[in-house]
Amino acid sequence: LQDYFDIIDTPMDFGTICQNLERGDKYMNSEDVYKDVQFIWDNCTKYNSKGDYIIELMKRVKKGFMKNWLAAGLYSDVQENGKYCSIGHNSFFCSISFSSFFFLDVL
Repeated sequence: LQDYFDIIDTPMDFGTICQNLERGDKYMNSEDVYKDVQFIWDNCTKYNSKGDYIIELMKRVKKGFMKNWLAAGLYSDVQENGKYCSIGHNSFFCSISFSSFFFLDVL
């Protein structure tokens, strides 16, 4: 991955997001967290080639993450029933691994 930082302007991962949450100094609401999570998906797509297995894994993780995120009623720019979700709460699920979700308090 020697060229990763040449291609990706804003690196992001769930570990960094969770550290930011634990410190409590970066995110003011769920929209702020959502924006960083979007960097994870976007970076994966930008860095890897279409059809790469890692992109398929990312899509599966994203699907699970979004299912829990939306179920929690948190901010999203995803359309549901023709309406944009824009509800922000102070707690959410943070995906740390492919199979587990941990409840974290933002504020």
